[in-house]
Amino acid sequence: MMVQYFMSDKELSFQQFIRNLSENKTAQEYYLSRGLSKKLVRQNLIGFCPIYSHYTFPLLRGRIILPIRDVYGNTIALAGRQIPDLKESLIKALWESYGHEPAKCQDRINKWSKGKWINEPYSKAKNLYFLDVSKNEIAKKNYIVLVEGYFDVLSFYDNGVCNVAALCGTAITDHQIALASRFCDNIVVIMDADGPGKIAAKKIVDKVTEWGLNAFTVYLPFGMDPDDFARKYDMSFFDNAITNMIENDKKELYINV
Repeated sequence: MMVQYFMSDKELSFQQFIRNLSENKTAQEYYLSRGLSKKLVRQNLIGFCPIYSHYTFPLLRGRIILPIRDVYGNTIALAGRQIPDLKESLIKALWESYGHEPAKCQDRINKWSKGKWINEPYSKAKNLYFLDVSKNEIAKKNYIVLVEGYFDVLSFYDNGVCNVAALCGTAITDHQIALASRFCDNIVVIMDADGPGKIAAKKIVDKVTEWGLNAFTVYLPFGMDPDDFARKYDMSFFDNAITNMIENDKKELYINV
């Protein structure tokens, strides 16, 4: 009996975006400037949407593209990070495509320019970005590292911390807690190292604790976000530090460098 597997339209588009990345020098230069390795490309985790793409969500044009997949690995949406060096060409391309409706075209340009990150609509509250990739490592280590954003995840993963996922925001929902609890008993929260980040981390920890799970907070050096930290420092210490925190039930860990 032969089993056939079918890709969704979004996954097919993303596979094309992977090929587009290999063909566009500006996109490759931006990607490498973020300190990310080519491993992410080889693992089908990153692509590029050309400025003249016919993809149905035009705000992804001229952006590095990441697939948003559910826990089972189904691609449910795409997210994009704007590439500043393509802005001028992108605006020209949007006018060429949508100039027959000037007001709508300008609105698209404004939205593209304003949003460094933008994603297609999907239910953020019911998903954790990257959980499809990291769930086995999370189960193995019995803890999940929760961060805020896409590049936070990719930088951690690229530097050896593979049991990581993103809230894609600074709040956690009951559904997200339930998702994480399927794979581990311990949730480690790392937000940006500033005032709002500390407030967000406390709220997340409080909500996780209400669920009866073990919640921990890691505080990075002031002014850093997880993306910065993972790219700047050797992360080989990280798992031992977190395991020690959990085993000794220390609810907070301050990293000083």
